Amino acid sequence: MLPDPDEPQHVAEASRRLGLTFVVVTSVARDDLADGGAAQFAATVRAIYEINPGAQVEVLIPDFKAERESIRTVVESRPTVFNHNLETV
Repeated sequence: MLPDPDEPQHVAEASRRLGLTFVVVTSVARDDLADGGAAQFAATVRAIYEINPGAQVEVLIPDFKAERESIRTVVESRPTVFNHNLETV
């Protein structure tokens, strides 16, 4: 199933309505997508900054299969904190 293209807007609007000043954006691994979901992360960060000015955003990303372009896509959206979700047993 493809990501909902309106999801970044919905997340941003919810963060504003809730009065959040720090938002953590994470997801399940989306290895089924060519970019691992990087574009969706980036769009969500940008939407939060636009709709909820002053909010800080942390992204908790999957490994994107070490694809540099996917990592770059998220970094260029300028999250406050760039973090990686490390799965352990």
